[in-house]
Amino acid sequence: LQLLFPEPHHVAAESQLRPPRIITSVLSPFDPKVGSNPQQWQAVCQIVAGQARPVPYIVWGPPGTGKTTTVVEAVLQLVRGRGASPALRVLVCAPTNYAADHLCIALARVLSDTSQLVR
Repeated sequence: LQLLFPEPHHVAAESQLRPPRIITSVLSPFDPKVGSNPQQWQAVCQIVAGQARPVPYIVWGPPGTGKTTTVVEAVLQLVRGRGASPALRVLVCAPTNYAADHLCIALARVLSDTSQLVR
């Protein structure tokens, strides 16, 4: 339960132990739309840098605000970007089956190897 709902002192202690894996200043967007949207690009950079660790990063918003695009860009940066690890595993969750399907379809369109994509 501490992983999902940590106390502030847990997060501070963990963030001091884990420096960001990737320097976000060297990232370049795969999707130009994300790069031109400051809020989306900031979210992607924070996800890739592990800024919220150990807390899961939650992308939330009303329909049509770019959540799927942001998550797909973050996954691409983690899987195909500079410093990507072949052993990396990414868990993406969604509140509904429709949203999960939408994310899987969007990821399948951009990932070259979908054999590791599980729904």
